[in-house]
Amino acid sequence: MPSAARAESWTYQRLVEAFEQRGFHVVGSHPRCAERGLYGLDLRESRRIAVCPRGNLADTLLHEGWHGVQARWQREAEARVMARRDPATYFRLVDELCASAVPPPAVPPAPAFPASPAGAPQGQAVKRTGS
Repeated sequence: MPSAARAESWTYQRLVEAFEQRGFHVVGSHPRCAERGLYGLDLRESRRIAVCPRGNLADTLLHEGWHGVQARWQREAEARVMARRDPATYFRLVDELCASAVPPPAVPPAPAFPASPAGAPQGQAVKRTGS
């Protein structure tokens, strides 16, 4: 069955309702619809799909809707991979990619002289064994 025929097996309104049941908002116009040759676009930040009033609306909605799926799938897959990283690498990347305004935690300065082990009198050598 040709793709256009499959897209037309559901009415456009039924497709809109199916997307809206899944948390998308379908709009019938957008300022970018004035661009020549643009049939629709996925507005990822707001979970909106704009379908310009030209061409096969059902086909455009299915096409742009899948772009919305791709964006969330890629983000989810990347987040799962990053969650497996060791925390030092993870936060190094967070700082690199986000230009974090939060300074790293302060490291207390090292004492001028190494601290004596508990029970050792000050100024006396402590015998150490092992490596």
